[in-house]
Amino acid sequence: MTLVPHSLLSFRRGAALLLGAARAGFGAGRVALGCVALAVVAPAAFADDVKPAPSAPPAEPGMGDPGMAEPAMDEPAMDDPAMDDPAMGDPAMADPAPAAADAAPKRGGIANPFHDPKASVTIKDAEVEAGRLKDLLKKSKSDNQDILASLDALAKAYANLVPNDDAAKATFEADSARFHKEAEKLFLDAFELKYVKPNTSANLRDDVNIKAAQILGWCRPEVTNKIIAILETKIFKAKDYDPPTTLYDEAFKAIALLNTKDGFNYCLEWVKYSTNKGDAERTKAMYEAIILFTDVKGTVRHDFVKKSLISFIGTESSAERGRTKEEQTQKVVWDKVKGAIIKAMQVYCKEPKAKDGVLMAKLRDFNDWFRDHDSPRDPTWVDPKVVGDGK
Repeated sequence: MTLVPHSLLSFRRGAALLLGAARAGFGAGRVALGCVALAVVAPAAFADDVKPAPSAPPAEPGMGDPGMAEPAMDEPAMDDPAMDDPAMGDPAMADPAPAAADAAPKRGGIANPFHDPKASVTIKDAEVEAGRLKDLLKKSKSDNQDILASLDALAKAYANLVPNDDAAKATFEADSARFHKEAEKLFLDAFELKYVKPNTSANLRDDVNIKAAQILGWCRPEVTNKIIAILETKIFKAKDYDPPTTLYDEAFKAIALLNTKDGFNYCLEWVKYSTNKGDAERTKAMYEAIILFTDVKGTVRHDFVKKSLISFIGTESSAERGRTKEEQTQKVVWDKVKGAIIKAMQVYCKEPKAKDGVLMAKLRDFNDWFRDHDSPRDPTWVDPKVVGDGK
């Protein structure tokens, strides 16, 4: 006999008839027959009424769905922060080592602009670039843009150097030291490069000089004295052209970033009032850079502030009066150096406030304040980490 599936309504009607028959006193046999009928109808009725069970979960999306990729099928890239290992997803538990390893080294609070861990350069390739720059620097007809591009490429090689292969790892320290020395010589050559055409007063290599100075600030500290020597014997003594003030800015900045005792002492030599051509611009450049030295000891800061006040307190007063010719001359100098000096004084004195509650912005206010804080034991001069490194 073929069973025809019934709906839940048919099942309910059958049950009702069965109960009615029982109540009406039908015989036990008929009740039994009704039960058998119910038993036969019930499975079909439930199968028809109950909603279908959810189908099996859809297969995991494939490689085309980046948001739902199965880890076992689509391993995330190591540098993709959105797809980190789930075990490392809690910031509180994350291991900071990888990020720290990739972070650009800093000097004076500034990150090395040539550092790029994703752009490693083998010593072999770096030496090829060094050879290219050497050739460009020799030729007077070399295009500035070609020289600048080569300087940039060599600076990146300098900062991201790696061994040629596994076999070269054993000698990498010596090989890299040799290359760094070679590259530094080329950077210094570019720093002093000069090409002045007859009957002109412009150095066509100014941009090259400036770029080289920017790179030298990220070289080894040993180049400090060589930068100073080039400034004193070549650039500051140039007679056939006028060096741009930007070159002074970048040269003193490089000296500060290299952070040596010799460099700091050289900067102190430029704490002076001078009306000689170019001196005000050089003094300004020094004051802007000196705040980039790190771990300068309190006693050193104290002496720097004292020397600055002695050198320029009278200049500020004369510039504010501006009555005589001499005072007007001093005003010309003061207007060039004022902003840089005041900023350095604020940093080295730990930002004291004037009577009106704002940062001091005049040397006479610093002078009054210094009288009350002249002792090297004053708390102002105790913290050796307020400014720079003065090693």
